[in-house]
Amino acid sequence: MLSHTELRTVYVQPTLLALCQRFERQASVHAIVVSPLIRELVLGLFPDRADMEMQTLMVRLLLFALHEGVTLSTDLPMPSDAGLHRAVSRLLATPSIQLSLADVADMAAMSERTFTRRFTADVGVSFRVWRQRARIIASLDL
Repeated sequence: MLSHTELRTVYVQPTLLALCQRFERQASVHAIVVSPLIRELVLGLFPDRADMEMQTLMVRLLLFALHEGVTLSTDLPMPSDAGLHRAVSRLLATPSIQLSLADVADMAAMSERTFTRRFTADVGVSFRVWRQRARIIASLDL
């Protein structure tokens, strides 16, 4: 993570999930944009003093909010240019390695500026956006 991060994990009983029939994505792994409502609902589930009825209502509302949430794209377009493809393939082979843009550009035998310009033209997104998406996809690999 690039900044201070706090993690909350919410597990929902299957019987409660069954009550929210609109929650169609329950069997798939996906990433969503967390709205202020979703954030507050998740945070509100963690105080020990909340009663069970209130928590049940909050979880049901959370599931409906998750259903309505904006899903992030989890596809990862690959460049068709051989040099670009070679560089990002090596990067994907070891996602934990922290390579700079200069390092990746060197693997493609290009300057940083040329790499950035050609990558965006070939893939349709900037290298920075592509790399963030690659990290999200790697984190979803369960």
